[in-house]
Amino acid sequence: VHGELDVPRVVIDEATEGTLWFIACEAVANAVKHADATSLRIALATHGDTVTLTCHDDGTGLARSSGAGLRGIVDRADTAGGHIRIHSVPGTGTTIEAALPCAS
Repeated sequence: VHGELDVPRVVIDEATEGTLWFIACEAVANAVKHADATSLRIALATHGDTVTLTCHDDGTGLARSSGAGLRGIVDRADTAGGHIRIHSVPGTGTTIEAALPCAS
């Protein structure tokens, strides 16, 4: 899997950083294990008091938020006061976007 990172240097609290790391690791695992992806892009951005992590793969696009891995990231984001959007269309890949409150 070819990877691309767009992760600027930002200062966020340790708990938020840990949550984002967990979500990114799960997105990579899903792309490699289940999606038959050939490329994966991970981007991080801050907007005021929100940090957004976007993970996009070019895999099969059959991700289901009811699966254990994706359910885990949804639960983790909810616990952190944020939310997850999963966009997965057959043949076009999957995009997972996590938006979390952050204290810098």
